[in-house]
Amino acid sequence: MDVWNEVAFVLDWAGIVRAASLEPATAADWAAQTVGMAAAEIVHADDRPRFAQALAQATTLPTQLDLRLVAGAQPVVASVAMIPGALAHVSVVCRPTEVCGYHDGVSSQAAGGALYGRPSTSGESTGQTRGQTLLGELASVEVLDAVVHEIATMAGSSVWAFEGDGSFVAGCHGGRWCQWLDQTSFESAGGRAQDALRSGRWICHECRWHGAVMPVLTTGRAADTVCAGGVAIHAVPILTDRGVVGALCGSVSDPPSDIASLHLVAERYGVDPGLLLGVADQHPRRPAYLFGLVRERLRSSARMLGLLVGRGVEQRRLAQAERKLAAAFRNVPDAVIITTLEDGMVVDCSDSFTAVSGYARSEVIGKTSYDLRLWSSPAQREAVVQELRRHGRVVGREADFRLASGQIRRSRANFEVVNLDGTMCVMTVVSMID
Repeated sequence: MDVWNEVAFVLDWAGIVRAASLEPATAADWAAQTVGMAAAEIVHADDRPRFAQALAQATTLPTQLDLRLVAGAQPVVASVAMIPGALAHVSVVCRPTEVCGYHDGVSSQAAGGALYGRPSTSGESTGQTRGQTLLGELASVEVLDAVVHEIATMAGSSVWAFEGDGSFVAGCHGGRWCQWLDQTSFESAGGRAQDALRSGRWICHECRWHGAVMPVLTTGRAADTVCAGGVAIHAVPILTDRGVVGALCGSVSDPPSDIASLHLVAERYGVDPGLLLGVADQHPRRPAYLFGLVRERLRSSARMLGLLVGRGVEQRRLAQAERKLAAAFRNVPDAVIITTLEDGMVVDCSDSFTAVSGYARSEVIGKTSYDLRLWSSPAQREAVVQELRRHGRVVGREADFRLASGQIRRSRANFEVVNLDGTMCVMTVVSMID
């Protein structure tokens, strides 16, 4: 088998190969022969059970597993995912070598720098400020990498993910055409990321930034453009209740094939037309429906990422609120203790409670009021519990509580039933009156 970079299969729900493509196209003969075969037949016998399980459990979020293909027992990393909008189809993308990434050490793992900058009125496409960077933090770079790689390999597309401030998060070139033009224009712009971005001569970047990414981040609406390389680009916003938190964009057409258009692209990029023709010949032509699936996958993935970020924002907000509430609870001037309604086990207490009772917090948490003998009369507690079960609260009840020293103190207390993570508890606020 010839050397290849990736092979992509589209399977129906019965596991039969309906389409296959190999990159580069010069090695495509054996891939074409798999159409109509059962997918299991292309996988080494020892790996078929795991492969069958991955197919059976396929979702729109790609699953990766190590496999060997029958052809030459080639070891690969296979990415298996259901295709949104075509629920009877699954894509399986196998890669023996990594072809994804960016230049000058800026790979799909390099989510840190504000490489593409915030949209500005000056039209400048670079910047060093970092603003809204929720995408990589809350959706995770690993998830973004998986999403981007899976979309890119569906139709040999190039796909990128950006933060709300324009920072590059993840990217993948699924085909030779965009990879070659991007690398060529990058090198002609200086070969270093920040220099190339500032120069305005990184042609591929300028096209996707000004024509697709910046309009999406600015307006919150999808955008379409055609890059200098003659390829259509579709970009979609990643939205939450907070607004735009990022963008996904990808190539959604084959490169031009007619001689006149190829010569025009060669002129734009300042490359030899004959060399560019050779690159075009290496790019396999994909059926139009695959690019429709790429558009749908970009939209569905943006929705999924928006939900992930939105959920992460809400969880972060709740965690902050809980920290503030805990700090306020610990510092209230009254003695407050929270116990379970059922058995009186202490869940938490305020600092004032420990000061008044003489117990350290560690001495009461997890113990019951019976263990600590807090109530001088257990019958008093039972009477309060019965009233709480009927009414949910008891106000101004006088009771006798036993301190750590054994001293009995008369107090006035308010009791209220609260639900803490599904457990019915009692919050007791105590004021000593003797």
